[in-house]
Amino acid sequence: LDALQRPAFRYTLGEVTVEDFSVALPSAADTGLRRTLTLRAAKPVTGLHFRAAVGTKIEAKGGNTFLVDDKVRVKLTGAEAHIRESGGKQELLVPLEFKNGEAKLVEELAW
Repeated sequence: LDALQRPAFRYTLGEVTVEDFSVALPSAADTGLRRTLTLRAAKPVTGLHFRAAVGTKIEAKGGNTFLVDDKVRVKLTGAEAHIRESGGKQELLVPLEFKNGEAKLVEELAW
């Protein structure tokens, strides 16, 4: 828990430890959430991606911001995302680059 008693979720994926911390983004126009993902690994990691969203239609809006199904806005900081087709849907994928055993990504969701 942080100083405001908000939890950080921790889990592992193989040799990678993930800390997932979320906070609400109060706004007059949109409701939102900011997730900060911090991944750590003792050994070098390559080829790992974060799937930020799945939808029928994902549109790039510039500035590493995307609109998913005309409903949810996703903004990513820390890595460049790309859209791929898979199983009749679109996925928003973010390649994770580890430096000194750590990768960090911030995802802001607004609806």
